[in-house]
Amino acid sequence: LGHLRSVLPGDVLWDQDLKTAVEFSNRSDKLRWYARPTTRSNETETMKRFFEKYSGPYGSINIVEARKTFELKSAAIAEAEDPKGHRRNCYKYYFDYWHEKPFSGMTYFDWLDYS
Repeated sequence: LGHLRSVLPGDVLWDQDLKTAVEFSNRSDKLRWYARPTTRSNETETMKRFFEKYSGPYGSINIVEARKTFELKSAAIAEAEDPKGHRRNCYKYYFDYWHEKPFSGMTYFDWLDYS
C-alpha cells in the first residue's frame, strides 16, 4: 500500500498497513474494508475524553456524574455518541463481550456493527 501514500491523507495509512489491520465486511461478504487497529487502553482513554466532553457544570444535568461505575458512564456516553442513533442499552449488554480477550482491535461501534 506504500504507493497510496502520495494519494491518501496521512492518517489513512499507517506503518504496518494491512498486516495489522482489522478486516470488516458487509453481511453478504461482497464488500471488504480495513481499519487501523485499536487497543483496549486506547479505547479507555477515548472514553475518558468523552467523559470530559459530556460533563456539565456543577448543578447541571450530567449524564457522566449521574453514573457510578466506568461501565455505566461509558454506556451513557455510547448512547449519546451512537453513530446510528437508535441503539439503546447496547453498551451495558455487550461491553463484556467486546472487551473480552483476545481483544478484537475494533472500536466498540465497529465491533457492534460488523463483528
